[in-house]
Amino acid sequence: MTCSLEIKNASKSFGDKKIYHNISYSFEMGSYAIVGENGTGKTVLIEMLAGVSLQDAGDIFLTGIGNNQSQQYKQNLTYIPGRPVFFPDATGNDFLSFISSVKKYKKSNNFINSLIEGFKLAPHLDTKFKDMSLGTQKKLFLTTIALGDGQLIIMDEPTNALDDTSNRVLQEIIKKISQDKIIITASHDEILLNAINPTIINITTRPVTSLT
Repeated sequence: MTCSLEIKNASKSFGDKKIYHNISYSFEMGSYAIVGENGTGKTVLIEMLAGVSLQDAGDIFLTGIGNNQSQQYKQNLTYIPGRPVFFPDATGNDFLSFISSVKKYKKSNNFINSLIEGFKLAPHLDTKFKDMSLGTQKKLFLTTIALGDGQLIIMDEPTNALDDTSNRVLQEIIKKISQDKIIITASHDEILLNAINPTIINITTRPVTSLT
């Protein structure tokens, strides 16, 4: 199934500070990167698209599926936050089993096994989340890209704390799966951006009134 991600006249403020005002944009299948200096609102936009933070006005929806607060939307979404958070005493295997059950997908598939190998995660699958490094936590979250058949993948600074080998694995994943999914990344990483050649959305002003 093909779909598009639509932002229609969305606005977002924190107190009297307007971050986005009446923005509209359409994402089709492919890779996109949200770029801009710190404080311009990249993470705010990512969190709105992921349904983590609600827009104050307007709509965000996947065509034919639902808006960013619907169960259908979330079922089609894989979200990789900038700083992963999970139950501190859960192991890597617990995490993968939990996400697999939420996505209603078997975790023992070839794609996820290849990511576990590529990210060198096998020695950490019995480690508790609280005892993992940030890089290991991030790689564990990134393996969920392989779970489910969702149309939308949203990542906030996915290369933070990753080693060079893992960065190259991530680059190849994005290039491969962006052929039939919508992938949106907020990133400062020029090496990643040059490798995946995304459509660039540059946020430079506040409040943001258009995405171009």
